[in-house]
Amino acid sequence: MRRIVPIILIALLLPSFMPMANAATTRAVNIDLDITDISITYPDSVNQSLYQMFSSNYPIVSFNKPENLYVTDGVIGVEMNINIVIENLGTVQSGFVDVDVFVLHNEYTRFELLNTSSGLSPIPGSSSASLDILWTPHYTGNHTLQISVSNANGDDDQSNNQQSRHLTVAYLYDNCVDMSQWTISGDWKVNSDAYISQSNSFHVGNGQFSTYSSSSTSTLTSPVFNVADDTNGHNAAIGYSFFYTGGAGAGDQMKGYIKDDTGVWDETFTMQSTVDNNFQDGINWQTFSAAYNGKNSPLIPVENSHFHSSTQLRFTFTTDAVGSNQ
Repeated sequence: MRRIVPIILIALLLPSFMPMANAATTRAVNIDLDITDISITYPDSVNQSLYQMFSSNYPIVSFNKPENLYVTDGVIGVEMNINIVIENLGTVQSGFVDVDVFVLHNEYTRFELLNTSSGLSPIPGSSSASLDILWTPHYTGNHTLQISVSNANGDDDQSNNQQSRHLTVAYLYDNCVDMSQWTISGDWKVNSDAYISQSNSFHVGNGQFSTYSSSSTSTLTSPVFNVADDTNGHNAAIGYSFFYTGGAGAGDQMKGYIKDDTGVWDETFTMQSTVDNNFQDGINWQTFSAAYNGKNSPLIPVENSHFHSSTQLRFTFTTDAVGSNQ
């Protein structure tokens, strides 16, 4: 039986894409600028290979996942590229286009993480243009990206001159290729039998053709994370998520825990089902779906009591006494 194979990252929430407040229509000039698309990617190829699998950049070559299956847009200290597509729906060429870009923290009033302006050459009627904004975030959490466009020649419909979307910055994204900073016991190992983007991942057991011990407990405990500056009563989910595959024998299971501010390990999930028993025909990966404040995401939400100066995650795999558990 295959081992359960987690690929772990601490991250945040799914974005939403919505228009901002409407503005009054001016006299008809047959110019109508519309922000039609906002996308976020990693401009550096190394960072892209490390962080793209659970980020909002889409599509991903050789990895088939839904466009909205992600938990973060970027990682703290890692440069991102914000691509903005602007279309002129009118028939007359616009003037030079001014683009204002803001990133605002969701939990604090008037906390600007980014405030920048750029410009585009005039956009002919029935044409579009795009603009790239490079930005390195230095503050984690759930934020809002706001974009507005204008031009000196007027606009027939100003309601589509502004757009906003959620923007999330992860505290940590771990590809699970190195256990040197983790505390392990039992059958936890690094193995190349199945992985997402790098050459290895964390396995219980040692690949699909090995066994794991009967009547045993294998524990994988993360390094300490200092996340004591978390906000109280956050509006959007904060937590962690990971991809996993493989399976376990009947009676065996893996549980997840997170340590609270009193040192108690609180359970966050239980896995007992099989995801994929045959890696020879390709690998199926699975993640979570959880609700927080009326929104679903792959994130396992956790409470404020779990964000402190010595936060840790734990993955515990237990087996029964039946058989050799192939």
